[in-house]
Amino acid sequence: MTSWLDRALRKRDPEGCLLTISALLCFCFFGCATPYRPMKKGKGFTDFQIAPDQFVVTFQGNGQTDSQRVNDFALLRAAQVSLQHGFPYFAIADITNTSTVRPYVVRQRFHSDYPPNTGLPSPAAFGSEPYQFGYAVEYDQPALYVRPGERLRIQCFKAKPAKPFTYDAVSLEASLKRKYKLPPLVNASGHGAGGKIQEPGAL
Repeated sequence: MTSWLDRALRKRDPEGCLLTISALLCFCFFGCATPYRPMKKGKGFTDFQIAPDQFVVTFQGNGQTDSQRVNDFALLRAAQVSLQHGFPYFAIADITNTSTVRPYVVRQRFHSDYPPNTGLPSPAAFGSEPYQFGYAVEYDQPALYVRPGERLRIQCFKAKPAKPFTYDAVSLEASLKRKYKLPPLVNASGHGAGGKIQEPGAL
């Protein structure tokens, strides 16, 4: 037997929208996917040199950035760093997942026309139209805010070795710029944000 709450939760508002104002505010707050840029307020790329031919490159996204984009932007920065130091090839020596997860709560609200003896709140108007008067059913929906991130340790080469697998930095950079429609001069000068070699603690 279907309970009154099940029936109430299935009832949508006249617009057919399940998201409430609080959910929309969460979406606006979290914003758009992180663009390809130097690290700013914990989002973007950074890199530092650990040996004459080895570098660590990181890209950190926000909650609207998918893991594929993060991986691509980390590889793009790795290709640029390799080329800036005169290395046409590089290999991934190590990869670390730097993603973070933070729980939050979204308040959901649905309309219902069930009478007060069901235990629902008192009637409340949700607009100027008569059919928008009814009862409010509210509940808190747990959710997770995931910020994907990736750290690469790369080994660079002057000539393409037989092993390990290496990327052609020029080809990879051009391919990823085409994929994300980035301008040719999108790469930042120097290393990481501000054009300076960053220490590991800056990550």
